[in-house]
Amino acid sequence: MEFAEGMDFNPLIFEQVRLEGEREVTRQLIAHQLTIPMAKELCMIQRSEIGGMF
Repeated sequence: MEFAEGMDFNPLIFEQVRLEGEREVTRQLIAHQLTIPMAKELCMIQRSEIGGMF
């Protein structure tokens, strides 16, 4: 099964700024917001005891 951005998930992009020593370092963090059906499908393909319950 293929998942489509905008339908099954959305990327959430955060910028993290930290002070490391005397330097300010910026990193980009990407998380993903999943739909319930996509999360369910991911659980089911894991073939774990919990994933098989759905």
